[in-house]
Amino acid sequence: MLPLQHLLKTSGSKLGSMVAIKGKLTDAGEALAKSVAMQVVAMNPLSIDRKGISEETMAKEKDIYMTVAKNEGKPENIAERIVLNKVEKFYQDNTLLEQESIKESGRTVTDLIKDYKKSSGEEFDVIEMVRFQLGG
Repeated sequence: MLPLQHLLKTSGSKLGSMVAIKGKLTDAGEALAKSVAMQVVAMNPLSIDRKGISEETMAKEKDIYMTVAKNEGKPENIAERIVLNKVEKFYQDNTLLEQESIKESGRTVTDLIKDYKKSSGEEFDVIEMVRFQLGG
């Protein structure tokens, strides 16, 4: 399987994205690549999945969440639960595959990829993404 690549440049805007998806060059593959490219432009994920978020970034996020919870007077056990929930939310907001789809509310990008796989009988995996912005 060769990577499918899709370049999306928004009209009248200075935003764009390029995604590479491992899969066959079919209509379904092209449609999926376009949908994922639109998602990347609209939601600006930090990485494709959790593995792409550094431990350093997550440690900083956890420290911030814990500090806020403690400053609000939360007991340690409650603060830890709050941190866990906020970490999950961070991943949902910042990893492409866990983000809520801009095309279908209530469904994740992973759900949409599974739909494309099921309807086409092909395997698709996002292997690279880049979002770019021209100017300020």
